[in-house]
Order: sequence, then structure tokens, then C-alpha cells
Amino acid sequence: MQNRKPWTDNQCIITAFLLHAFCSSTANRVQRYCIYVCSDTATVLQWHCTSVAVVLQWVIGVFFAVLPFSLHTFGLFMQKLPIFAAEFY
Repeated sequence: MQNRKPWTDNQCIITAFLLHAFCSSTANRVQRYCIYVCSDTATVLQWHCTSVAVVLQWVIGVFFAVLPFSLHTFGLFMQKLPIFAAEFY
């Protein structure tokens, strides 16, 4: 009553084993390749981001160092205008 032949079971087992072996090997190679590519990419991105971050840090530092003085000067300027003078007294 069984229509399957014994060699088909062996073929399925062998095919499953070969797929597992080759896929695992391929997956390991891809993983090794991706680790190096990602590591190199991360290093380049870190270098670029660090140089940009240093410039941004300097610009923001200067902006906030000058901002209080600018706001104070702007307030003094606004007090001298007759139209806004009443609002500051």
C-alpha cells in the first residue's frame, strides 16, 4: 500500500543534508564579508561624523557665547526706539 520507494527517502535526507551544509557555509561567508564591510563603513562614517561634529560643536558654542550679548544689545536698541520705549519701562 505504500507507494514511496526507499531510495526517495534517502534522496530527501541527502538533499536536506547538502542544503544545510551549503547554506550554512554560504551564510558564514556572507556573515564574514558583511562584518568587514560594515566595520569599514562604520569606521568611515565615524571619521566623517567626528569631523562634522567638531565643527558643529564649535559653531554652536560660538553662537551661544555670542547670543546673550546679542540679545542684550538688541534690547538696548529696542529701548532707544520711541515706539517700543514704553514697553520696556
